[in-house]
Amino acid sequence: MSVIQVELSDLRGYASLVDRAGQDAKQLQGDAMSQIADGDFGRILELVTGEYESLLPAFHAILGEDSTRLDQTATGLRQVARDFAETDKRVSQTFGIGKAITDDGDASGFGDVAGMSLFCPASGKELPQMKFGFPFDQACDLASMAGLPDPRDWVTRQVAGDIGKADRQAAAWDMYAEAALSVRTNLEHGQRAIKKTWLGEAAVASDAKAAEMGLGDEGAKRCDDADGCAPA
Repeated sequence: MSVIQVELSDLRGYASLVDRAGQDAKQLQGDAMSQIADGDFGRILELVTGEYESLLPAFHAILGEDSTRLDQTATGLRQVARDFAETDKRVSQTFGIGKAITDDGDASGFGDVAGMSLFCPASGKELPQMKFGFPFDQACDLASMAGLPDPRDWVTRQVAGDIGKADRQAAAWDMYAEAALSVRTNLEHGQRAIKKTWLGEAAVASDAKAAEMGLGDEGAKRCDDADGCAPA
């Protein structure tokens, strides 16, 4: 007979942690689709525009897929918890393993340990304004004073490129890397915590799924006590 050991409140807490990770990934996708929508930086960077823009849909899609899979995993974990509870109620006591399936109502070890911060990156980089020479510059100054677009700004962007936009997107990439790392950190924290009270085939399958997602240490061992896990 396979061994089943689980703390139901921990399993539910782990499911909630995974669910939050999925929501974070979804928020990341939405922010990226807004802030990194295209690679039109003007002529100065047009040689790389095509290749750069071809990467954006794939990046957006990956974040969306991460969100979907994490949502599905959280739903699956909650279903496993319900199945365990129902099995314990109907059958497990007959085999003398009911005490292995407990619920102390405490899932305090499954809070997020890393926060995700998204913002609109600012850029202080600007191209020097194009000069048309007198008297055209005076005409442009008058247009700008009247609240109209300055033709020199448009020409500068078309001829040289929107350096500010490129700089903001570079800062956004750094921000998303940090945000994705925080999601990973929370998932690995949850994976380590659930190993303390969950044993059995379902637990092994969960470990395998986590490894498939690249989470945790390959040498991590499953805990047999409540003192915590350590790398093997």
